[in-house]
Amino acid sequence: AERLTALQSELQNFLGTTKPHDDISLALFECPASMALQGVAALHEPLPSSGIQSDWQLQTTLSAAQLKEIDFVPMVVNWAQAMGLSKSSGGTFFLVITELFMNALEHGVLGLSSSLKEGAEGFEHYVEARQQRLQNLQKGQISFALSYRNENGQGVIRIQVQDSGAGFNYRAMGDDGLTASKRLSGRGIALMRRFCRSLEYRDAGNKVYAELLC
Repeated sequence: AERLTALQSELQNFLGTTKPHDDISLALFECPASMALQGVAALHEPLPSSGIQSDWQLQTTLSAAQLKEIDFVPMVVNWAQAMGLSKSSGGTFFLVITELFMNALEHGVLGLSSSLKEGAEGFEHYVEARQQRLQNLQKGQISFALSYRNENGQGVIRIQVQDSGAGFNYRAMGDDGLTASKRLSGRGIALMRRFCRSLEYRDAGNKVYAELLC
């Protein structure tokens, strides 16, 4: 019954007076032994994949009601894996899709500002505001287009995400590197630039286009 508390205590003892260089999340899941054994067995099973290497595409638009209920990113990742996305590309694909979609949802549709993250309890305030705005969301949408094409033996995934928000002044962001940037905003975009062949914000900033080699 004290496992999580004990883990928190051990972590604090380990850190001492040193401030962690990044966020730390702890979670405790309780499940029957039979379920745990099934989970361990599943870790050793290959991801289901059709092995399809031909071109494919996916297009969809999520309404406000769907954004409140659907966990969209895992659906897209599983779909791409079923269409033949390799394991070696799966992690990068997940990172890019997550960043693009969450930016569209949080900053575009919900209108959250990264300035909410400022201060010692900034991230907590940001999460609370996100949950409240998402729960009260009545209008807004995100359009998503994903396609795969083999170009001279090299797979290319093209991603376009457009939200109904007002956009932002992406031209003023610059190209700060991850190590140079101390801001609480724009770091996800800098990270995506490392993994994507190209990354472009268009129109008012509420449309983004990315290309990912796989």
